[in-house]
Amino acid sequence: MAWLAAHGGVAIAHNFAVGGVALGRYANDAPAEAFIRDSRFFQNALAGMRYAPWLNFLWLVPPALWWWSQQKSKRKRLNENT
Repeated sequence: MAWLAAHGGVAIAHNFAVGGVALGRYANDAPAEAFIRDSRFFQNALAGMRYAPWLNFLWLVPPALWWWSQQKSKRKRLNENT
């Protein structure tokens, strides 16, 4: 929901809206699509969303590395005791 423009699955805006369900003065038409396409804000937001799945590595990699180091030290201790 926005005042000037909205883009997404459900886009509700006063002026420009592009989406699956769009409500606004210009909804899912040529002026709305042109505004979204030419807006620097929406260009940056859509570019960022393209890479959003990679953000999972920020929280997934550190615990995996910790687990790997724990397993490595455990194996090392077992080999020293035998």
